[in-house]
Amino acid sequence: MATYQEIQTRVGQIIIDLPTTVTAQLPTLVNEAMRSIQRQHNFRVMKSTSQLFTTTYQTAALGAVPSNFKSYRGRPVLINQDGSVQQLEVVGHQDEMTRDFGTTAGGEADADLLMGRPRVITMGDPSDVAGTMNFLVGPIPDDLSLYDDGDYRISVPYWKWMPALSASSDENWFTTYADDYLTFQAAAEGFFDDHDVENGTYWQQKAQQRLQEIIISDKQDWAIQRDILIPQPDALRTPLSRPFRFGQRWTRGGL
Repeated sequence: MATYQEIQTRVGQIIIDLPTTVTAQLPTLVNEAMRSIQRQHNFRVMKSTSQLFTTTYQTAALGAVPSNFKSYRGRPVLINQDGSVQQLEVVGHQDEMTRDFGTTAGGEADADLLMGRPRVITMGDPSDVAGTMNFLVGPIPDDLSLYDDGDYRISVPYWKWMPALSASSDENWFTTYADDYLTFQAAAEGFFDDHDVENGTYWQQKAQQRLQEIIISDKQDWAIQRDILIPQPDALRTPLSRPFRFGQRWTRGGL
């Protein structure tokens, strides 16, 4: 267990002989190490509450992709008015939806002919330099759901990126249970920044050894939690014209 400042101090003690141009980057090195561990495994702490969206008549855009979105945590579902659900197919790009359901981009297509109950979801292209994106659904939503407003409800489960550490006293799950990994990985990056490959490789190997222990512990805790859950009935499924391709996992975020 450690605070953001305590981890920086530990890293500083390892790379103390490096130039100040490297040691001055301690806050950045620690946050980069925290992003690194999240790229390698979806820890329970990264499990976000599913985002609920309401469709808009004749509009493919469902809503903004959350800024902390890392990847889908299972298939999104369409929630019917009676409480039953239907899984949506996740596709890699909106062009795939266009091929299946058509488009009004030509200017003369009758939108009513292209509408229906949403069956597929994807993420649109970024709309700005910050990478802002919307979830899109296909076909274009009609207004024929059994809800009073005729719109559909869609729930998107996802894994989230944890916020970066900033204040010296900041703590989170990773500073508590993965403090050694953060220390070793940040130190490794410090050595690599100084072109010291030998020491960088040594500390990176120590970080990877610790990572495997942390992942195993997280999986064990997850299995115990799942064992005590009350089983739920399987969701209703909507037949699709082609196989589900959820294996094409889409992530958002980077260094």
